[in-house]
Amino acid sequence: MPRQTGTTGRRETEPPFPGEETVRRAIAFVAASGALLALGAVALYGTRAALGVAIGGVLAAANLWLLARMARAVVLGTRHRRLWLLAGFAKLAALLAVIWLLMRSGVVGGLALAIGYGALPLGITVSGLLRPSWRT
Repeated sequence: MPRQTGTTGRRETEPPFPGEETVRRAIAFVAASGALLALGAVALYGTRAALGVAIGGVLAAANLWLLARMARAVVLGTRHRRLWLLAGFAKLAALLAVIWLLMRSGVVGGLALAIGYGALPLGITVSGLLRPSWRT
């Protein structure tokens, strides 16, 4: 999170994290994969299935974003490192609770949710395959 520095009022960003751009690309590809899967679902199976796929895609992108934040805090050794480690357990519990509530309420089907969450490995893989070439 940006913090105020000096008298100029300028905001300074957090210190750079190795591979941060790669992580941002992966999150963007996961979100895009979820959107494409949802569009396919609405075309093939209707809006209810597409809603489940879209929610699964949002959960996948949010999960990766939060995981990246936690990894950054742990690797850089920020002062709130232990809190981020605890947040990892809370994240898993919250993810399982949200999935359980969605399926229990009948808002979405389990298969549609799982297909949407499949945007996570799909997006990460595609972002790795389409990465910019390394400069030597």
